[in-house]
Amino acid sequence: MKLLLKTHFTNEYLEGYDCAIIDLTPQFAAWCIGRINDLNVEKQTEANKSIHEKYYFRSDAHFIHLSEDSAATFQTAIAEANDNGIATLPDNTEIPDSMLASTECRQTIIRDDAVSFFCYPRHGDDQITTNEIDLDTLRSAGHPPIGVGLCAVCGHFGEDCTGNAQ
Repeated sequence: MKLLLKTHFTNEYLEGYDCAIIDLTPQFAAWCIGRINDLNVEKQTEANKSIHEKYYFRSDAHFIHLSEDSAATFQTAIAEANDNGIATLPDNTEIPDSMLASTECRQTIIRDDAVSFFCYPRHGDDQITTNEIDLDTLRSAGHPPIGVGLCAVCGHFGEDCTGNAQ
């Protein structure tokens, strides 16, 4: 499942980072759900109860700049985004290299019940973040192949996977 996420900036004059695209594969969704579960277990200890989010130097999100000649599909998706700032794109949607924004320090942000993404523009210090993908959306991404990571549906690893929701 491919998702378009609206972006937010710390500098209101920053341009060129119109949205982010994430290919929410079952494997990536399972990785995110596993990190959310880990965070929630970690927060149960007295020393860690004030942790609200964790940043991982992994970002499967592609921040894009919409150019006039190649942006029709993405402009429509942005306009149709739900109240959470997320739109679903066709699985065969390709991002032309000319639309990829120049970023650095891309990270995945894990929160109590959601995931979002973060980056800096290359050679800049403004912060760019995306809207959150909630836990229900992560779970709907499907079932990873048997033997590949934590199942987003049943919560089991590999061969122990039942394919049924807990």
